[in-house]
Amino acid sequence: MSAIELTSIGHQTYGGCPYQHLHIHLTRTQIDLEDLKELAFPQPLAPNLGIVLEGKAPLWLYGYLAQHYQNVPWIACYEPRLMGAVVAVDRTPTGLLGQVLPLKLPLQAFRKLQPEPQVSNESQVAVMNASLQLQVTALPTVQGDCQAIVLNITNRTDSDAPISIMGGKKTLSNLIAPQALAELELPENLNLDREVVLFGSGPTWLLVHLLERCRQSPWVGFYDLRLKQVVTVSSQSTKVPVASGVAVSFNRTPGVAILIGGPPDSGKSVFSNALRLSLAHHRPDLKVYLHRANWDGESNASYEMPQTLAKQLASENEIKLHLQENASQLICNYFQYHASAIANIRTVMDVVLVDVGGLPQTEKAAVVKQCTHYIVISSKPEKIQEWHELCGSTLTPILTIHSKLENCLSVLRQQPHLEVESGPWLWGKTQEVPKPLLDEILKIIPQSLENLSEDIAS
Repeated sequence: MSAIELTSIGHQTYGGCPYQHLHIHLTRTQIDLEDLKELAFPQPLAPNLGIVLEGKAPLWLYGYLAQHYQNVPWIACYEPRLMGAVVAVDRTPTGLLGQVLPLKLPLQAFRKLQPEPQVSNESQVAVMNASLQLQVTALPTVQGDCQAIVLNITNRTDSDAPISIMGGKKTLSNLIAPQALAELELPENLNLDREVVLFGSGPTWLLVHLLERCRQSPWVGFYDLRLKQVVTVSSQSTKVPVASGVAVSFNRTPGVAILIGGPPDSGKSVFSNALRLSLAHHRPDLKVYLHRANWDGESNASYEMPQTLAKQLASENEIKLHLQENASQLICNYFQYHASAIANIRTVMDVVLVDVGGLPQTEKAAVVKQCTHYIVISSKPEKIQEWHELCGSTLTPILTIHSKLENCLSVLRQQPHLEVESGPWLWGKTQEVPKPLLDEILKIIPQSLENLSEDIAS
């Protein structure tokens, strides 16, 4: 079985616009560049149809697919937080670039799923709460310094910034406005006669758009945090062909890595996401990354979309390693991969939050070793000690949270580390970490941090 399955059907938007829907399905929990050699591309259904790319996949796979379909009229990427597809490439005179095309995911046509739940109109609120800056710098690689565009997406901190509403609750969002693509200017000092590396995280549609704008360059690559490599997705060079991996090295102190553990149904994922948003809001100078070292199918965007859609996508993306025939070896390999990924991410990010799932398995020891601190959040007091046993001999504890369903915050003890009762940690009800807990976490993070753009240019 191929690690990457591509399936294509004809579909239409809610407005009746016909298009080709290309669904990406990964049959393994992680893929690498070798898997691109076995990729079977569906043929365009008609020369006049645009294409929507959809599915949970690395950014470089989206770039690779967009480059392959460079002759279609337009390319859009599905954005679940907007419940539609954002047009990233427009080769028509119709002015579609940056438009959001509302559509219903045709997942039933691709996989044997239960009927899709209907999402109420109340949840369909598109909100953008971030700004984008593009900066050209030099990226040190094994092939010498490469020209890179660093993407800096920052949350707005002003009180008038728009807030998204999910089921009547306020939710911070780090989305930039898709309509900004039509006015986006490349940096004046960008040299398109040289290679271009797109460095930084962002929506798939933003990266695909920048790829299109830079396609005349000798080659274009996406930097992959987990692999610590630049993956080339477009190339006119025989020296650096498409699907090459170019290793990168950084000369900076690795960032802090906080493991977040606890039994199922304790609100661990909600807490992790709330901590990500709270750190970004209170310390906008920090580069914060939430890494999910578990196979539950969730993504960092899950808590910024309607819950029914989030659960549907999680079900589609979940790969149950523990139920597979060679589960023991697969699970061991899985956590070894994520241990390596965390080490690589720390070379770029100031703070890495690591959600390791709900069981304190010994196979997670490799992940534990790549972290620096840990937090336990548990609705079951009897399960707390086993997490301390997994992490305590290697990592420094920050917090133990006794998770509650009611609205509360009380200190149980302050030594040897802060232990509290706190809640609720429920989807749609909690989007920020209480200040006393956040202050405790911020104590371990340096006040002065290295500037990544300056570092990679040095």
